[in-house]
Amino acid sequence: MNKSENFVNLSTDSLTDKKKSSHVGLILIVICSIAVLFGIIWAVRYHYHAAAEPADTSRSRGGSLPVPVVTGSVKQKDVPIYLDGLGTVQALNSVAIRSRVDGQLIKVAFTEGQDVKAGDLLVQIDPAPYQALLDQTVAKKAQDEAQLANALIDLKRYTTLIATNSISGQVYDTQKALADQRKAAVRIDDAAIDSAKVNLNYTTIRAPIDGRTGIRGVDQGNIVLANDPSPLAACRTFFSKAI
Repeated sequence: MNKSENFVNLSTDSLTDKKKSSHVGLILIVICSIAVLFGIIWAVRYHYHAAAEPADTSRSRGGSLPVPVVTGSVKQKDVPIYLDGLGTVQALNSVAIRSRVDGQLIKVAFTEGQDVKAGDLLVQIDPAPYQALLDQTVAKKAQDEAQLANALIDLKRYTTLIATNSISGQVYDTQKALADQRKAAVRIDDAAIDSAKVNLNYTTIRAPIDGRTGIRGVDQGNIVLANDPSPLAACRTFFSKAI
């Protein structure tokens, strides 16, 4: 009986020791797990702070950098004053561009809103008909001058004859009147030539003033009339040179 009881006691103690060792192992595993978890958390926080510190350091350093200063010499000059506001612009000068002769528009030398100077080409009308008229009047003058020269030669002859009473006074007076008519014809030709030149010059329309062109009233290729009330364009001066 004693042997059996001792065996039972030994078995019971061994089981108790095994249970205690298993509990201790479980506790150790839990402690190790908690330690590993805290280590991971500490490592993550350490790396986060380590990454944030350089940015903070660079900011603190940047705030302490010196401000660059540029030096310059002192000058005295006028300072412009600008006043902004709403309003309308009234041109100092406004000229309506119209044709003074009839003809076909062969060239438009400006664009709307272009700044032009007095004398700049704006519009060109076909000058061929007016050039032909000028040539015709020049030829007519040459013809009348030839007739005048012949009339003066005859008058000189009649003057010699009337001095010797070889011809009557009526014949002499007639020849003198004819010479005067030829002189008047030449003067008429001079006036016709001047008129033809003026009309030829009118085919070239130039800017009458310094200013800015407005809306173009007609396009290239159209026929323009001297008595047309609609202007070809407008030229306006919005400021003077004195300003």
